[in-house]
Amino acid sequence: MTYIGTTHPHTERIFNVLEAVNESLLIVVGYHLFLFTPFSPSNEISILSGWSSLCLMIIITALNIYIMMKLGCAKLYRKFKMYKYKHAVKKALKEKEANMRAQFELEEKEKREGIANPG
Repeated sequence: MTYIGTTHPHTERIFNVLEAVNESLLIVVGYHLFLFTPFSPSNEISILSGWSSLCLMIIITALNIYIMMKLGCAKLYRKFKMYKYKHAVKKALKEKEANMRAQFELEEKEKREGIANPG
């Protein structure tokens, strides 16, 4: 926990926070393991701590999946917007090039007709 808090091993803040949350919850799950030892007062407490550990692991997994899906969807959305933008720019450049080509051909035609019919 100290390492994660002081060094920030990931480049993005959300991943550092997620790592700290994961480690904290895993430490809590580790403490639950003490209740499976012979020092446990009763079998009922061991069973309840097992269910509690399982629930914490499900929470950890669900949290990680949710954050990864959210970040993945955001990245996919940005890529789609960039694709649409690039496609629109290419289309605009092609139209501009076609207009310039048509204008150039019209000017050339006018020059040729002017040379063929002087006067």
